[in-house]
Amino acid sequence: MKKVMRCTALAVAIFVIAYFGGFFLAHWINDVLIAPGNLGWLVDAVYWFRDHFVPFIREPDDIEALYLLALLLMCWFGVLVALLALLKIVSRLRVRSRNRVDSP
Repeated sequence: MKKVMRCTALAVAIFVIAYFGGFFLAHWINDVLIAPGNLGWLVDAVYWFRDHFVPFIREPDDIEALYLLALLLMCWFGVLVALLALLKIVSRLRVRSRNRVDSP
């Protein structure tokens, strides 16, 4: 039961950290890395994509909402993958250090 509780707590912590980390990363990318005036090329690409593949979206606010949603999901997924990779590396290092201590 302790192991299940520990794994559940770890999973919840990873998802919460990944969500907030992805949210702040998306916010930083949107507001700091890509300045609002430098989005002209992105807007042109989005309009081209919209005209060819999704013609029922006509409002610029819809495009901005889709952009922000896609940015948030990509950042959330990226932070989640990074945390899981870090967890795997830490797990392997712990197993390796235990094996060194146990071997004579």
